[in-house]
Amino acid sequence: MKLLQYTFSLWLLGIIFIVSTSCTAIIRGLYNIKNIKNFDKEACENIVRAIKFGNIKYHTIYSDNETQKCLTSLTTDSVILHNINQPIQIWYYHQDSLISYHANCYAQGLLSHLNWNYNNRFNQFIPKSAISIKRTKIIYPLNVLSACLRDSFLLKNNSDKYIVFVFWTRMMEKLSKEAIETVIKNIYLFQKESEVSVYLINQDKLFITN
Repeated sequence: MKLLQYTFSLWLLGIIFIVSTSCTAIIRGLYNIKNIKNFDKEACENIVRAIKFGNIKYHTIYSDNETQKCLTSLTTDSVILHNINQPIQIWYYHQDSLISYHANCYAQGLLSHLNWNYNNRFNQFIPKSAISIKRTKIIYPLNVLSACLRDSFLLKNNSDKYIVFVFWTRMMEKLSKEAIETVIKNIYLFQKESEVSVYLINQDKLFITN
């Protein structure tokens, strides 16, 4: 099973490379993967606006190369670097500590979407982490992630018990929306909407192609 997950991880990264360098219409159509020619804040806002958050508090942050440089400068661990370079990631914090981590390469790949609830991970709150995060937890406490995101509001004004970060991109719009909706569904399923803030970290600036 682990071999299948690893194989899918390599396959998905291969798709991203292919999409950036050629016109593979079938693969692009299945996963709604597309080239991003420029950063379009309005397009990002329209996508977020169409998602039904209900009473869940959410905020949008726009990541850039400086953000990524900050995150990657904190470790030389190849596995962690692999993880934090993924297009879609979900980080769960309880107070200041990272307690659950998910990424596209650890979800189950199906014909036209990803199953984030692989191994019933999202059948609980907090969802069971897709991987061991012992080292990642030490490297990225909440104040460090906030500093890399350059968002002072995050620490100064957020008193929620749980904070969820969803890294996403229009390059993989369909899969990104599925990830966000999985997070929302899980929060409501366990009636945690009054205890959680969701931060949507758009990564489009990292995936712009000429």
